[in-house]
Amino acid sequence: MKSPALPLLLATIALLIGCSQDIVYKGPGRLINNGWWDPHFHYVVELGTLDLTKQNSTTYRFTGLPQGHYVIGLQIPYPADKGGAPDSTLVADVAMQLMRVGQGQVLIITGPLRSLNWSADPKSASAFVFRHDLYESYFDANPGETYELRVDINTPDASIPPGTKMVLKSVGWK
Repeated sequence: MKSPALPLLLATIALLIGCSQDIVYKGPGRLINNGWWDPHFHYVVELGTLDLTKQNSTTYRFTGLPQGHYVIGLQIPYPADKGGAPDSTLVADVAMQLMRVGQGQVLIITGPLRSLNWSADPKSASAFVFRHDLYESYFDANPGETYELRVDINTPDASIPPGTKMVLKSVGWK
């Protein structure tokens, strides 16, 4: 009787090789690979920091995103006593426009930050802020495409602490 261990081992190796993906991300910030087993965010791209206390505009250009379904948002530091939720005095207003270079607009998010979804992360004392309605913050990335993300701080807010990051997160299996 033959042992099923060798065919099982070969199948496992083939699957692992087939699932490996060379990541060729080129752009600002850094790409973090949390692994396929992460239930929420396999890949996280921290594009850079934003100053929400001053009216300004920033454009990020990048290519080589690993294929996946991504959500765009801001990682905003927030005091633990606020519970990661905005209060009614928050006046910051932003516009985020994602374009596929040479192909047109992918998505646009505009409005006051307090009107967006705030997902608290107690481990980092911050909140991930995005638009969940009708999946307006989501897009499917193709590694061969080049993207430009323009972020305009239309109405600044001096109450927001420094350290806000522009972030892309790939949706995990959960």
